[in-house]
Amino acid sequence: MVATLYSRGVPREALVLSSATVEVMAAVALVAIASTALGLLISSLVRTVEQTTPYLVFSVMAQLVLSGALFQISGQAPLEVLGWFNPSRWGYAAAAATTNLLRFPLDDPLWHHDAANWWRSVTILSIQTVALLATTRWALTRYEHGRG
Repeated sequence: MVATLYSRGVPREALVLSSATVEVMAAVALVAIASTALGLLISSLVRTVEQTTPYLVFSVMAQLVLSGALFQISGQAPLEVLGWFNPSRWGYAAAAATTNLLRFPLDDPLWHHDAANWWRSVTILSIQTVALLATTRWALTRYEHGRG
């Protein structure tokens, strides 16, 4: 992220926090935590390391496609619905809202420079993280003695 900020400059105007750089860092941190929780869930559902690899590859590819940065998913019902469950979609939306991503070839209403877009994205990312961790905890109960 430091290299990106160095080459492109810092965003000019923050939406919610004291600094736009801090807002982008918060978005990156939240999507990293949510993606880690997704990886933990996948790891808790498989029995061997060999089973993990295909699921993680699929997860990474879905994160890339459904983020909205590679393909237009806004306005395309099936992709947009799948994107709602994708942490990268909301992390990208929070960062894009802060940086006012308007000159990008694709357009998404979640990217507009608006505090409501940032808060929505951060809130959904937080809810996803809690849900993923709770589901991971539930999946791990099958390994506990005398339970599920």
